[in-house]
Amino acid sequence: MVTYCQTHHRAAHSYFVLRLLGYPRLVGDDRSWSEWGNRDDLPIAR
Repeated sequence: MVTYCQTHHRAAHSYFVLRLLGYPRLVGDDRSWSEWGNRDDLPIAR
């Protein structure tokens, strides 16, 4: 499971809670929105 958000603040909270709930395979994707949102060739729902 991957947790992500713009600056990793909310994603870090989700990561921590999911870890406490026993999810063994977690990854935090830092700066994911910055990478996706700055690319003109990728879709963004508004």
